[in-house]
Amino acid sequence: SVILLSISLLIFFPGSKESDEIKERFIIGYKNAEKVPFFRTMKIAIKQKNFMLTLFTYIFFMIAMGLVSMNSLDFLNDVLQVNPDIWIVESFLMFISSLITMPIWYLVTKKIENSTMFSLGLLVFGFVVLSNLFIVNVFQFFITAIFRGAAVAMFLIMLSPIFADCYDEIAVKTKKHQQATLLGVRNFFLKISVTIQSLIIAIIHIITAYEPNTPSGKALFGLRLIQGLFPFLFCIIGALIFYKWYDLKGNKKQEIMQKLHEIGL
Repeated sequence: SVILLSISLLIFFPGSKESDEIKERFIIGYKNAEKVPFFRTMKIAIKQKNFMLTLFTYIFFMIAMGLVSMNSLDFLNDVLQVNPDIWIVESFLMFISSLITMPIWYLVTKKIENSTMFSLGLLVFGFVVLSNLFIVNVFQFFITAIFRGAAVAMFLIMLSPIFADCYDEIAVKTKKHQQATLLGVRNFFLKISVTIQSLIIAIIHIITAYEPNTPSGKALFGLRLIQGLFPFLFCIIGALIFYKWYDLKGNKKQEIMQKLHEIGL
């Protein structure tokens, strides 16, 4: 990690130099831009169906991902009864799997709708983490990590394009781009996921009377629920709701792009 960060620092330390023309255009645009308060933009955003569907689907994914990550060490130590340091290998396998499969998913997106790929990625991720209810050894844990990495890549590769389409839809309705503020709105709501993750884990531990290192059978089952069932439920619910009601695709998406062109955005 230190080596990678050091290389990145050396690459980015010089920074990027913009031309005087680009700097001037930015200054003029910044001075003339209409300043829209954050909460007014939030009020506009929460009325947009497609934006909110995408946002809450992303939140559901982050809850599922967070539950798996936060619970991994206890799952390894108490359920699989192996050295928790194995988690490092699992993370590496997941990363490599994501890296390898990302170009494949990119090619697949040429054949199907972005929204379909988005839903499918979340659906596959849900079924992969559900296997944590049943795995009994490290080898199976590593196999699920590989499949989980592929599913995460399938979902995340579509995240930016889907949000970009939602931003364009809002831009058409407000007659101006709001990407920066909408990103703030997105991050504002995304914090909900951390609270929900923590509550679920705390409640399950209380109900099952979980004691680290000396857990009861009920507590071990609780760890499996956190690692498998609850993430699965969030993924399935999020994927099905998004697939059912998200409609910014096909002709409607083309109409949005045409309107953006007409109003000069």
